[in-house]
Amino acid sequence: MNTTITEIRIQSEIITARAKAFSGEGVRLHTFSVDLDGTVRVWDSVAGHFTACHTLSESAQKRLRKLAI
Repeated sequence: MNTTITEIRIQSEIITARAKAFSGEGVRLHTFSVDLDGTVRVWDSVAGHFTACHTLSESAQKRLRKLAI
């Protein structure tokens, strides 16, 4: 029985910038992950991982994508 394992690597650019990433917080310094497909995630210190569940506006995400280039 032959098993083929395919490895998929998604590269992300890690950046630090000021933004309002979560409701109930003001603008502050956050660490962001921007994937090659444009997905923006923010580091959630409570959960201990990057999350796409944020309140970033589309214009803020666009700015972060530009910073990640």
